[in-house]
Amino acid sequence: MLARLSFFFLSVFVCLPFASSLYEDQAGLNDFHVQNIGKPTSLLFHPDPHKRRLFFATASLSGRGKIVRVWNAADGTLVWDQSTQSETDDSRRDMKFSIRFTDVNGGDAEELIVATGNMVQMYSASNGRKMWEWKSKKNNVKDLEILHSDAKSLHVVAVDSNKVDREPMLAKISTKDGSSLSDFGKAIEGATKCDSLSSNYAGILACLQSSAGSVHFFKAETGKRWTSSVATQGSNEAISVELLKNHEMMIVRYVNQAAVLASLDANAVKVFHTFEGQPGSLISYGSDKNGDVLVAQAQPTSKGLELKSFHLKTQEVVTHEFPSSIWSKEENGGIEMMAMNPYVRKDGSGGLRVLMLSENYAMTLFQQGSVLWERHESLAYISETEMVDLPLPALSHNELLDENVINSLNPISRLVRRCIADLSDLIDFILKSPQLQTGPSTRQRAAWDGVGVSLQHDMSGDRFGFNKILVFITAPGMVVGMHSQTGKIVWKKFYGNDAILERFFLTKATSPDGKLECLVLGRSKQNSGHTFVAWLQPLTGAEISRKVTAICPCRLSGCDLHAPGAAGQNRPGVSGAAAD
Repeated sequence: MLARLSFFFLSVFVCLPFASSLYEDQAGLNDFHVQNIGKPTSLLFHPDPHKRRLFFATASLSGRGKIVRVWNAADGTLVWDQSTQSETDDSRRDMKFSIRFTDVNGGDAEELIVATGNMVQMYSASNGRKMWEWKSKKNNVKDLEILHSDAKSLHVVAVDSNKVDREPMLAKISTKDGSSLSDFGKAIEGATKCDSLSSNYAGILACLQSSAGSVHFFKAETGKRWTSSVATQGSNEAISVELLKNHEMMIVRYVNQAAVLASLDANAVKVFHTFEGQPGSLISYGSDKNGDVLVAQAQPTSKGLELKSFHLKTQEVVTHEFPSSIWSKEENGGIEMMAMNPYVRKDGSGGLRVLMLSENYAMTLFQQGSVLWERHESLAYISETEMVDLPLPALSHNELLDENVINSLNPISRLVRRCIADLSDLIDFILKSPQLQTGPSTRQRAAWDGVGVSLQHDMSGDRFGFNKILVFITAPGMVVGMHSQTGKIVWKKFYGNDAILERFFLTKATSPDGKLECLVLGRSKQNSGHTFVAWLQPLTGAEISRKVTAICPCRLSGCDLHAPGAAGQNRPGVSGAAAD
C-alpha cells in the first residue's frame, strides 16, 4: 500500500509542468531603468578640478523648459537638476546658457548663476536650491553673457534679437536678492556689429567684427576700451572669439577651422600657438588648480580620435590617440561639443579629463587615454522599437510537444518519457543556471555571433521568451540594441550622416541557428528623394548590406525586403499592410 501511494505522489509531482511565476513583491518593479537627459546644449566642468562636478544645460523632454543639471564627473550620476522656466513661458527660444560661479556671502557655500533667454537665476551649487530670479522686461534679447559678478552686483550682456547689427546691451542686477539695478538699454559704445561675443571672469567683454578683422574689448568695472587686430589665416576670416575665463587670453577661430591662442593686447596681439585647420576638428581649453592653461584640438581620424594639447607654461604639444575601439567616426559621427578638465595628481604630474559630445548624442568622459563612463542620450529620442527573441536551440526531447508522438505512446511509455525529460531539464537547469555562473569568463561565443557580443552579455535564450534584444531607432540616426534583462547596450550603429531614419522591419525574426535579419529605412541625406536601406543582424548589429534606392519608403508595399544575396531572398516580402 505504501509503495503504491509513493508511486502515485511521485508520478503526480513529475507530471506537473514547471512554470515561471511572478511573486506579489515583484509586481510593478523595473528590471532596469535607464535615465536620459537629452542632448546637452552647454557643457562645463567646475573650475576646481578636485570637486569633480559637471554642469549641463539641456532642453527639457517633459515640458519643464530648459534645465540645468549637475552630474558627478567620477561616475556620471545625477547630483541635482532645476528647471530654468515654467511650462507656459516660451519667451526664451535661444538655447544658449552662460554659467558663473560666485560666493555671495563669503563663506564656504558656493552659488551658481545661470543666464539664458531674458532671465538670470542664482542657485546653490551644492543642492540646486533656487535663491532668486531676475527677468528682463524686454523679450527681444538673446545670447545672454554674464560679464562680471561680485558681492554687490552682477553685469549681464545681451544683444537685441530684432536688430541685425548685434549691438551688445548691458544690465545690472543685485547679487544679494536679484533686484534690478538697471535693465538692458543703450548699446555699449564702440561695440557694434558683433559677429561673436565672449566674456571672462575679469569682466572683459570681447566683440569680434569679422569683416574688419578686429576685436573690440570693454572692461565692465573701469569702462576701459581698446581694440586688437586679428590676422587672417590666408584668405580665411575669423568667425568667433572666446575669452579664457580665468586668463587674459583668447581663442580666435577661423572659417577653415584653424584657430590661434592669443593675448588681449591692444593693436597687434601676441600669438602663443596656432592650430592648423582640420575638417571636423574642435578646440577647447581648461586650466588646473595652479592656473596652468591647456588648449586642445580634437580631430577624428580613420584610426579613431586624435587629441593634441598645447601647454602654455611649457610651450609643449602632447598628442593623445584613442583607438577606434574606444571612439570612432563610424559609430559616433563628428564632435559637437567638448569640455576640458586638466588636474594635478598627488605626485605633482598633470592629468587630463575630456568630456565629449558626439553627433550621435553620446557623452563620453575620457581620462588619461581610457573611457571613464559613457552616456547614450540618443535614447531620449526613440522613434521606433522592436523586440527580438534570442534564439533557443531545440531540446533533445522536443518531440514530446508533438501531439502525433504523444498519441502514439501508451500511458506507461508517456509517463517514463516525461519523467526522463523533466529530470534532464532539472539537471540542465542546475548545471547551467545563470545564477551559478561566475562571470563573463564562463561564457562561450554563440555559433551565430560573428562580432563577440555573446562574450560580453548573456545572449542565451530561454523557453519563456524573457531574454530579448530591444532594438531602437532614434531621431539622431542611431540604431541601438539593448538587453531586455540588464538595460545594457549590446550594440549600436550610427546612420545620422547617411539618412533620416523612419522605419524598422524584422525580415527574419526567428531561427534556431540565430541567423536573423532586420532592415532600417530612411530618407537619404546624400541623394534627395531617395531611400536609404540597411540590413542588419539584430542580435549583433553587424551590417549585412546597405543601398540607396529611388523608391520612396511609402511605396515599398510588396517589395522583397531581404538583404541582397541573403538566405531567403526569394521568399515573399513584407506585405502591403506592414510596409505601409
